[in-house]
Amino acid sequence: MGGVVLTPKPRSVVWEVSTRFDEGVNAYLASNYEVAMARLTPFAESGNARAQAYLGKMYESGWGAERDYGEALRWFLKAAEQGDAFSQAHAGYLYEQDWVSRVTEQRAAELHDGGWSGLPHGRR
Repeated sequence: MGGVVLTPKPRSVVWEVSTRFDEGVNAYLASNYEVAMARLTPFAESGNARAQAYLGKMYESGWGAERDYGEALRWFLKAAEQGDAFSQAHAGYLYEQDWVSRVTEQRAAELHDGGWSGLPHGRR
């Protein structure tokens, strides 16, 4: 009978991923937010809660990207759903300060004032 043989991934691949994540964290700690954003975004997009929390904080503070409370909340909520306490607290803070609804209202006004025709039949 032929059994299934699993081959572990080479250690160098695991090390490279860990190194890239560490580069992002170290860039964040060194206030090099553009590099941190570039290094951590792929990890955040693939579901890494720590990376999502870092992106949330950078968007919340306007570090490495334009301040965007809606985007900050999006990343905080993704991490919070995985049990990240930092992100849970920051998502709650954004709601408590009412920054999220202000951003939503502002964005809606921008879309309306900008002539956005995403509504059915171009209605406003």
